[in-house]
Amino acid sequence: MKTAASAKEVISIASVMADVVPHLPFPIASLATIKVFWNDECGGNGTLGRCSPIIEPDTVCLSGFLRGQWKHSASTLCHELRHIHQRRRMGAFLFTLASIPVIRRFTLEASAWSNERVADELLGFKGLNSDEIPFF
Repeated sequence: MKTAASAKEVISIASVMADVVPHLPFPIASLATIKVFWNDECGGNGTLGRCSPIIEPDTVCLSGFLRGQWKHSASTLCHELRHIHQRRRMGAFLFTLASIPVIRRFTLEASAWSNERVADELLGFKGLNSDEIPFF
C-alpha cells in the first residue's frame, strides 16, 4: 500500500540529509520538488527505495520498513534522488538507454551507489544495501 509521507516525516529526513548532501560526490535532485511515499510492498524483495523517473518523474517510494528510521531513509533517498537528477540531466531517451540492465550497473547505479555509501559513512553506519553491488 502506497501512502504519502507526512510533512513532518519529510522534514525529519531532510534534517538528517542536510549534513550529508554537501559531501556527496554526485549532485542530486532537490527534495523540495519531490513527492515522497511509503510503500509497504517495496522492501520485501530487498529494495529499500524506488523511483520511476520516466513514469513518475518527481516521485520516490521508500520501503515501509524504513518509516521512522530517518538515517536509513536519508541514505536511500540520496540514492534515489541521484536517479531523478540523472533523468533530468540526460533526458528520457538517454536515460532509457542507460537503464538497460547491463549498462545500468556501470552508469546510473555507479554514481547512485557512491552517493549512498558516502551518506552511510557520514551517518555512521554500514548501509543496508551496501553489499548488493560488489564491483564499486
